[in-house]
Amino acid sequence: MTRKYKPVPGCPDELKPIMGGVNLLPDNAGEILGELKRLAGYVNESALLVTWAERDALQARVEKIVGNKKLSDLLIGISKNKKPILNINKVSARLASLEQSRRILRYIAKKNLQQREQTKSFGIDRLTDYFELAGMRGKPRFVVLFNYDEQKGLPSVHIPPLLALIQKGDIASFDRVAVCPICQRVYWSRKTNSGTCGNKKCAINLANRKRLAKAKAVRETKLIKGVKNNGTL
Repeated sequence: MTRKYKPVPGCPDELKPIMGGVNLLPDNAGEILGELKRLAGYVNESALLVTWAERDALQARVEKIVGNKKLSDLLIGISKNKKPILNINKVSARLASLEQSRRILRYIAKKNLQQREQTKSFGIDRLTDYFELAGMRGKPRFVVLFNYDEQKGLPSVHIPPLLALIQKGDIASFDRVAVCPICQRVYWSRKTNSGTCGNKKCAINLANRKRLAKAKAVRETKLIKGVKNNGTL
């Protein structure tokens, strides 16, 4: 007799690019953000970029600071107006937004893991609970970027994707957000009991850890029983 599993939909399309950007972040994202802000001060104090060569030189400096071409391309984005202008302040704001999204997603994953370990029958007030981040008081302050739209003559607002997703109230998709205990990547779990991100190396590594932990527990149990039998405990 074959077991029938409830079909699980795939990861929401709005959540995929957020997790992809978060997983590109290095551990020293805070230091990188400081370097980008210093670079922004240098660019603002100097002349405006007027040629593509100057933009390419500045982009190369950003890539060197970030240390990851995929991440730098994501932070810089595509110039819609096709002008040789690279807004370092916008790059810094995107990096800050990604760093905050990483903290929120990891906190969500932690709460999901606690829920699976404690109980499967009682829910939590997720919208309230997700905002109770470690080291933050109250709701997190997302980085919201204001730009000036030259065509409309009005300021435009760029809302971080994760904040937009939370504002929609579509938080059911967060139930399967998890963090791999081996590679520390944020991933969307198709199974509630999946232990890793699905990478074969991570699965093998986790299995080895569990086997070693079980063997250690058995040895300690035998040692305690042996001490008791000798009457020294």
